[in-house]
Amino acid sequence: MKKYICICLLLVLCTGLVACGQLEDTNGEQETGLATLTKEELVATFTGSSTIGTFHSKAGDTLSYKALKLSGVVVLDSIKVTDQASKLIVSVQSQLERGNLCIYLRCDGKILGQFTPGQSDSLTLEQPTPGQYELCVAGESAKFELSATIQAE
Repeated sequence: MKKYICICLLLVLCTGLVACGQLEDTNGEQETGLATLTKEELVATFTGSSTIGTFHSKAGDTLSYKALKLSGVVVLDSIKVTDQASKLIVSVQSQLERGNLCIYLRCDGKILGQFTPGQSDSLTLEQPTPGQYELCVAGESAKFELSATIQAE
């Protein structure tokens, strides 16, 4: 009986590892823009990703995220903005070691702003439309880390 359980567990493990696909960096090491992921995938409600070695934490308003390898789209943080908010401020500091990476803010199926990988960048929206704003990353075999804050005033 133990033999069958071990074989079943090994089969499940192998099947799970085969399903972990990564999007390769097809446009070369010098080009960090996305080559495979499309704009439709970046704004899709249901996104998917494959990650290796991720760390995600949030302390107060500041989130930290680190990935040894990310392929796909991940929502890092979100904030619900009401009609009482006069500003939405997003700040991002990132370091890109390899691969392709896009860091962006989206709401209602639209990309509202992008942040340059490997730099400190911020975006301020005056009189933002009420809705759910999401800070996202899209990667193709990207190794990176970032910290970010999203605040509505």
